[in-house]
Amino acid sequence: MSYRKLVLLLLAWVCGLPSPAQTAPPLLLTHALVVNPRTQQVQRRCLLVREGRVQRVARRPPAGYHGQRLSLAGCYLVPTLSDLHVHALGNYGPNDYLDGLTPAQVARHQLYCGVGHVLDLFNDEARILAWRDQQRPGLAGGAVVYCAGPALTCTGGHGTEYPGLATRLVNTPAEARAQVTALAARRPDVVKVVYDHAVPTVPTMSRATMVACLATARSLGIPTVVHVGTWADVAEALQAGATAITHVPLAPLPPAVAELFAQSGAYFIPALTAQLDFADLATDMAQDSTVRALTSPGLRQAYRDTARYDRSTRWLLRWQRGQRATVLRNVQLLSERGVPIVAGTDAGNSGTLHGYSLHRELALLRLAGLSAWQVLAASSTCAGQLLHQHWGVEVGDEASFLVLRQSPLTNPAALLHFRLLVQQGYVHERASLQPGRP
Repeated sequence: MSYRKLVLLLLAWVCGLPSPAQTAPPLLLTHALVVNPRTQQVQRRCLLVREGRVQRVARRPPAGYHGQRLSLAGCYLVPTLSDLHVHALGNYGPNDYLDGLTPAQVARHQLYCGVGHVLDLFNDEARILAWRDQQRPGLAGGAVVYCAGPALTCTGGHGTEYPGLATRLVNTPAEARAQVTALAARRPDVVKVVYDHAVPTVPTMSRATMVACLATARSLGIPTVVHVGTWADVAEALQAGATAITHVPLAPLPPAVAELFAQSGAYFIPALTAQLDFADLATDMAQDSTVRALTSPGLRQAYRDTARYDRSTRWLLRWQRGQRATVLRNVQLLSERGVPIVAGTDAGNSGTLHGYSLHRELALLRLAGLSAWQVLAASSTCAGQLLHQHWGVEVGDEASFLVLRQSPLTNPAALLHFRLLVQQGYVHERASLQPGRP
């Protein structure tokens, strides 16, 4: 990421903050084919929504209800999707090309693609947390944003290479305890820790410092997400009590680490699109109508003009092709051991698009051997569990759904081309959510 690109990203923050909305009026959704990732069942049900949450699920409409009613006969209803690894700065393409986006624009792009919740795992701390706080009291016309704020890393470590985008530096256990405690006052939704020994020339924090970060966050009741580079990093983060691990190391998965992961109860956010999907996204740039709605002509041309790819872009393509089979196999093995997989894209990096790439992530998870039910859970109910949120289709869950013309279990594309979106009880047609092009 160049200095010029980062300056453009930060300047984009000047757009206005979202304004809160009032609680939605009661809503009765009738005769829907409700797809429940928790129970792995599809049942025809009526859902009564009050104050943005599911109040009642039944076979028949409640007697005496006189409020807003919407018949969904013949349609499937699923929870809105979630992407728990994004950087809400913009869409970055080949040759340092940037479609700069504000967090508000990122949220609208996500919602247009059926993504109702995102977790930002490294951004400008003051701005992203302030924007999150403004959004939290009500709807913002886009996906609901959860965030870590900064990344915690060591001097010279991953995350420090972006001029103007500050991290919190932690070089000793004492600094780790102090920084996490100070950050906790700003109420981050997670603490993001970089513990990555993959590149010998890039330093990372000591194991003791990483342990102190995680222990302090745990004592304060804040989930942790650890960015890793090797399977040794994974093992040591799990032993320290990480809530979630993100990224797939490139070496074959050691059986001992698979066993440790399965026993730990930690979540795994592979972020496969950032590691594998550049070439396929470049193809979609020319063919997909949703991609055209979300991108500028300049970004699409940058992807299509392969002859002009710079050295770093050509290296990225070779790197992705070389690791594809091993990365997918590693995810498959962890899934088979019962490790809870959560969908995340690392959107904001080259080879990803906010919103659209979540659907590519789900397709890659299927290629990695997850069932259609596991993929739905990874992007809804399981993601909610990581953040202690109730995302689903049961009583008490947030009333945020996609209404589909076909079953997502047999036609995953239906998730992108949904008919209606319900967000905390408010109903939107997909066309009304289309954001302006960058």
